[in-house]
Order: sequence, then C-alpha cells, then structure tokens
Amino acid sequence: IVYLGNEKYVLPVVFVEIISRMKNVKESQIIQESENEFTVRIVKTSGYTEDDTKMLVSLMRNIVGNNTRINVEFEEKIYDVNKKYRFVISRVKPF
Repeated sequence: IVYLGNEKYVLPVVFVEIISRMKNVKESQIIQESENEFTVRIVKTSGYTEDDTKMLVSLMRNIVGNNTRINVEFEEKIYDVNKKYRFVISRVKPF
C-alpha cells in the first residue's frame, strides 16, 4: 500500500491501471521514495515518445497530487522472468 500522508492511502492496483493505459510501455515499476516522491522505471517500446512521458506524469499526478515529484527513468530491462516481480515498491513506513 502506498501512503501519501494525511492518512491517505492508495492501493497498488491504481498504479497498475495507470500503466495499463500506456500502450508504448513494455515493462514498468513504480517506487515510492517518500510521501511526495516517486520513481517510475520504464522499458519503452520503439513507439514511445515524450508525449507518453507527459501522459504518464499527468495520470500519476491525478492520483498522488501536484506537489509530488515524479521521476521517470528508462531501463533496458526491469525484471527477470525467473524471479518474483514487485510492480509497486513503497519505501515509506506509514506508522
């Protein structure tokens, strides 16, 4: 579960829905670094453009708020098919 402060929580499935709208994303992972900072790791397809990044950030802001920093990092590969994969990682302890 992602904790955004002020007793506001977001279920990981919300982020799965956001990424599922992104047709030019091959693999992805979202990491909550702090209550107001996220890193989105992306493996992009050949059709990926800057507009895709803008749309991703806009969709994320609708959920996490405008004052949240969203970093987008591009990777060659994120996960190995032989290992368990965590789509959303939160480094925030809500208690």
